[in-house]
Amino acid sequence: MVLFLNLPEKLSLRLYQIAFWGITLSFLIYFLSQLSLFNRSTFCPEIKEVYVRKDVNLNKEEEYCSLLSSAIQKNESSIVQLIKLPVKIEDYWIHGEVIIQLIDLVGEKTFIHSILKLSILDKARLLDYISRGFLQTNLSLYKGKRFEELFPRLYIYLVDSQKNSNN
Repeated sequence: MVLFLNLPEKLSLRLYQIAFWGITLSFLIYFLSQLSLFNRSTFCPEIKEVYVRKDVNLNKEEEYCSLLSSAIQKNESSIVQLIKLPVKIEDYWIHGEVIIQLIDLVGEKTFIHSILKLSILDKARLLDYISRGFLQTNLSLYKGKRFEELFPRLYIYLVDSQKNSNN
């Protein structure tokens, strides 16, 4: 009560309580915003199943969100088109993070079936997207996880397709 020496004791106590709760509320708001519960901004706000970071730099925002929405419904053509969309190298990890969530939603088996006809180059790019997504994600469900642990059949399929192309 050093700060409020000249104030009556009840008023001084009340000011400390106000300061305490103000600081507590500030920390709570900050904590919730960091957990993305308070204000979750996303590149495709109409899609609730997959989080797409708002800072992604894609030229075809409407096409990306539309394809993602169809891909979530297990539309194989949309899955392939989403994979083939041109993405700047600095956004590979964000695109990979989206693909990881998509695989989780549609299932590994459905996803593999969708990509069977991809070219060797597209499969290599997909392997790169997903690997970078796992390395750099901040999503708690995938952070610290490894591609080969979470999606072992897909990992083996993509790695084997690269090995077979070199023979």
